[in-house]
Amino acid sequence: NEEIVLIGKHPRNKTQIAPYFQDIIMYELEKHPIIHEPFVNGIKVYTTLDLELNGIVNDAIRNIYAPESQIETAVFAIDPQTGFVKTIIGGRNYRYSQYNRALAGQRHPGSTIKPLLYYSALVYGFTPTTTFKSEPTTFYVNNGSEKYSPSNFQNIYAHNDVTMAYALAVSDNIYAIKTHLFLGENTLIRTARRLGITANMLPVPSLALGSTEIKLSELTTAYAHFANLGKKVQPIYITKITDLNDNVLYEYQPIEQVQVLNPDVCFILNHMLRGMFDPNMSYRQSITGLSIANRIKHIYAGKSGSTDYDNIMIGFNPHLVLGVWTGYDELIPIVKYEEKGYSKRVWAKVMEDYFANKKTYWYKPTKNVTPVLVNPITGELASKTK
Repeated sequence: NEEIVLIGKHPRNKTQIAPYFQDIIMYELEKHPIIHEPFVNGIKVYTTLDLELNGIVNDAIRNIYAPESQIETAVFAIDPQTGFVKTIIGGRNYRYSQYNRALAGQRHPGSTIKPLLYYSALVYGFTPTTTFKSEPTTFYVNNGSEKYSPSNFQNIYAHNDVTMAYALAVSDNIYAIKTHLFLGENTLIRTARRLGITANMLPVPSLALGSTEIKLSELTTAYAHFANLGKKVQPIYITKITDLNDNVLYEYQPIEQVQVLNPDVCFILNHMLRGMFDPNMSYRQSITGLSIANRIKHIYAGKSGSTDYDNIMIGFNPHLVLGVWTGYDELIPIVKYEEKGYSKRVWAKVMEDYFANKKTYWYKPTKNVTPVLVNPITGELASKTK
């Protein structure tokens, strides 16, 4: 019954920090049994949010995306070793749209699906030097009743036998389709399911080029399995819940990670995924990371993907996996050159700024992997080895 005296507003009321992430926390709490305990009248929630990374991402989006552009974005970042989700950006302006494009949005991944395909191929006996011919190709499918004629970016082909390592670096579509059909169209689907992708994937030739819409959060988490050398990665958002007196009501307890992928194959794939940043991998086709290669000072694995309506960049080191999507909410083609490069530029800026003053390391060859010096484009031995 006493009159309430307002002392003042908390400074954070003026600017909401990580609103898309906060929405996820509220959703997670609604499912949590602690919230429904009758004698809990207040809680403190400790999360996996990395405020430094969150700030770097927001600054990158603010400085790279043209203010007048209506194009949207989504960002999902996860620590592959712990599963801790470090930040989520669901759009450019939370006040304008609370729709979380990182978790709820499903868009075509384009060529970012290819690492899952090539992991499958390595398991089935392919190597980084396995070759297919890159040339205009028509595939006869469904017992020859249908024709499928995919093309490379700008219709540029090597017109030669090229390795998987090269095909991955330049994102050769013909190599991907040949691999997909050679393995059988259900093989990629089985790998995607093992990595937690829930999209309804159909066994069709175009699946290898990203014809199925996938959530950015699920695809980025799939990459986290590669970054964790094949161990299971489950996104975690909440680390601890206490009451107002700091009595612990819940605390996340890490469980032993299950090995769901072959660690040797993951190491090989991760090494190949460095190719998109290596100008030496360009032959008749350019590496897909050419526009950002000179911005990068650390070692990363990565893969980009594009459709008429979507641009995605996902890349990682052993410490962080970052996925960035760019596109319009309506299916409007991305035609402006600068807008096509937003996802790669944001990704490169965030990774470089975040790791600028941090010690990082790269993977050492696993026990069953022996390095051999080869020509990465033709697959031929560079010198005789004993």
